[in-house]
Amino acid sequence: MKRKLIYATLREQLFDSLKELILTNQYQPGEELQVEKIAEEFGVSATPVREALVRLASIGLVEIVPNRGATVAQISADDVRWVWEARRVLELYAARITVECCTDAEIAMMEQKLAQVTKNPEDLTVYMEFDLELHQLLQRYLNNKIIRGMLDQVNEQSMRIRYFAESYSETVQKQVVEQVTAEHAAIVRALRQRSVEAVITVLEEHLRNGEIRTLKCLSNRGGAVKVANI
Repeated sequence: MKRKLIYATLREQLFDSLKELILTNQYQPGEELQVEKIAEEFGVSATPVREALVRLASIGLVEIVPNRGATVAQISADDVRWVWEARRVLELYAARITVECCTDAEIAMMEQKLAQVTKNPEDLTVYMEFDLELHQLLQRYLNNKIIRGMLDQVNEQSMRIRYFAESYSETVQKQVVEQVTAEHAAIVRALRQRSVEAVITVLEEHLRNGEIRTLKCLSNRGGAVKVANI
């Protein structure tokens, strides 16, 4: 029984590792995922690799073509639209709850971290950490496990798409950081006011601007991704 538990854990670890590599764009959209190569890199047999790829395909991160193999899922303009539409539906709902439930200490922490981002605009690590933490706060008090599961999946897709789309140019990345930081500041101010209406207004604007920015960045990447219908 103990050996089965360890085996299962290794399979989960492999799945989580491959998922992380895709979400962080270390495996790029359209990149071929060779079973034998992955198996050698992770020191496992081909079977758990194939199983992991099937699982990743079920959540939209991998595309499997019979008799041709697996590739990292491409990113299309429709993917952006669908993900950001889902974000507007789910995040705005969760934010309404957070405004009424979050503590003054949590808001103060966001203000402190926002000050760090503003002081160090070139530090992408600080920026990305704050970006993640602010959106986590806006979703923290959502207790509905079904909606939270949907949000988790949408957030993962959003992260992969955003950082892939924005990373093609340092100049563009700098512009995006400036714009997003200003929008984040508006959200934090609205939270401090404890105004549901203000938070929803600035968050919805932030999400719509994010969709526009991402579509533009994706289009500018040209042939690297599917950009039809923009």
